[in-house]
Amino acid sequence: MAIVVSTHKYELVTALDYMCVPACLEMIIMTCDIKISQVTIAEHFGLNILPYYSGPIKNIKYISDKNMLGIVFNDESVNNFFHKFKIPLKETYVSIKTLEDWMFEDLVTEILNNGSHTICGFSYGYLYKEETKKEIGHISIIEKIDNRWLHIIDPGPLNAGRKMVEIADMFGAIHCKNDGVWIISKTN
Repeated sequence: MAIVVSTHKYELVTALDYMCVPACLEMIIMTCDIKISQVTIAEHFGLNILPYYSGPIKNIKYISDKNMLGIVFNDESVNNFFHKFKIPLKETYVSIKTLEDWMFEDLVTEILNNGSHTICGFSYGYLYKEETKKEIGHISIIEKIDNRWLHIIDPGPLNAGRKMVEIADMFGAIHCKNDGVWIISKTN
C-alpha cells in the first residue's frame, strides 16, 4: 500500500475533560480559516459528564454510564452545527459494522486521497491497551496511512499529540466501541 497523507495541516488542540469531539472538530474547522473553540462547540451540543465535573461548560447532563460520556450525536447533529455556524463542511458517518478490515483500510485511503477529513470513534482502552478503560469512547483524526500504520492526532486530554497506531488495532478498537468513521468534506 502506498503512503497517503492528508492535504490538511492540523494544529493540535488539546481537549478539555470529556471534550475530544469538540477538540477534533475545532482542529478541522480551523483548516477552513474559521475559529470556533471547543468550549463553544461543547456548549452547542451539550456534554454528558460524571457528577464531579467542574469545567467551563454549562450545557451539561450528569450521567453514570461511562459509555455515554462526552458528546453523543444523533443523525444530523453535526451537519446542523455546520449549517448554523456557516461552516462549509458536511459530515457522513460510516458504521464499522458495514466494513471488513480491508474495507476500513481502503475507506481511509480513499477519504485522504479525496482531501476530506477522517475521524474515527473507538475504545480508548482497546487501542492503548488499558483494560480498565475499554468502555471509554474516544476519537482522533487520521492524518496519514502508511502500510500497516495510521498516523493519528489524539486530542487527549491525556497524552495529546501525534501518534502511530497499527491499522488492525484501530479497526479492533472501533469494533470494540461499536463506532465508526466520520467523513468530513467541503460543501463547495
